[in-house]
Amino acid sequence: MIKWTSHLQKYNDCAEPAAEIKISDKKWESETVLITNIEASISVGPEASTCSVEFMTTLPDFRNKSLSLDGDLAKIKLGVEIEVSLGFFVDGTLGRKAEVTTVFVGYVCDIDVKVREGEQVVLTVKGMDAKIWMMPSQIIDLKKGKTKISDVVTDTVNNFIGKIKGKTIKIDGEPTLERLIWQMNESHYEFLCRLAELSGCFFYISLGKLYFTSVSELQSNGVILSPVKGVYEVDVTTSVWGQLKEATHISLDPKDFTKKIKSKVTSSSITKYGDGKAPTSLTSNISASCARSIVDYSISSLAEAKFRSEALFNRTVIDVVQGRFLVDGIPDITVASGLTVSGFGQPTDNSYIITKIQHHCNIKDSDYTTEIEANSSKINPLTASLI
Repeated sequence: MIKWTSHLQKYNDCAEPAAEIKISDKKWESETVLITNIEASISVGPEASTCSVEFMTTLPDFRNKSLSLDGDLAKIKLGVEIEVSLGFFVDGTLGRKAEVTTVFVGYVCDIDVKVREGEQVVLTVKGMDAKIWMMPSQIIDLKKGKTKISDVVTDTVNNFIGKIKGKTIKIDGEPTLERLIWQMNESHYEFLCRLAELSGCFFYISLGKLYFTSVSELQSNGVILSPVKGVYEVDVTTSVWGQLKEATHISLDPKDFTKKIKSKVTSSSITKYGDGKAPTSLTSNISASCARSIVDYSISSLAEAKFRSEALFNRTVIDVVQGRFLVDGIPDITVASGLTVSGFGQPTDNSYIITKIQHHCNIKDSDYTTEIEANSSKINPLTASLI
């Protein structure tokens, strides 16, 4: 894991931010059209990852004349690839240099041109990951020959091989399906979101690569946060709202409709993050009345019913602890990675999974911060002393 003190040392205490933008795989090096502000948001949720880059140029007063924009702006076109890298200037053996890491890869989806006072032009370019190309469709399709959800996901994702930079599809404990899956009047995006909900998976794109992975999986070890320089705000909420005592899925046996298929799950299978106690052990009020039973006749085996109940329980329990951490810019982390928080006391100290990252880089004001959102499946109860 990345220790926060090591991060500060690597980037010279995060003193002066640096940024690099590539449009159609070409580095932006204009001396007249300057990058002034960058925002990037990456999430494991169904929403697409996005970026916003602000360019600014000052021209001679063109009021009462025709506006002629800088030729460099013509390089920015709708639908082309955009890549954002962030970091800081550091001192090296050959002098001062920009040390940057890629934080976003996607496609230009919006371009906004704003003219100020007849002299200044501000161009805001917005990007979205490859989910943008999955949204317009509406498909009816029976997924023939696909006996696992991962097979169906792979088949769907393969429609976008030229628009993504690889894929990782890993669904823990998935059963063999005895009934085929329909894509019913859904876009590819809506269909994959539905499959993610059913299977208890995250569906996201990070640095151009598509991930469809169980919520129990960590993609990397992540970072360790402690109360030192550069950690500006720590906000952790623990809540039992919506927590379950048990999750049950019920169906009918397709071989004998007089018999039920039923599977009940009472605990989470998440083991790679979450320290402390499960919410059900904190209060007896999370009782049998806090149960969710779902009747779904598309389920055709006990293994599938169990899988769906575990998925529901896991998706619910990761919301028991939700943290937000505002720190100096850290471009080296990715979503679905681990986050260890220590030295702040209970209930903040815990191990988390990073669910959202927002980079805020104001080049003009020399300010770069990262907002990390992270969740945990277990609670370290509040003690008498916070620190």
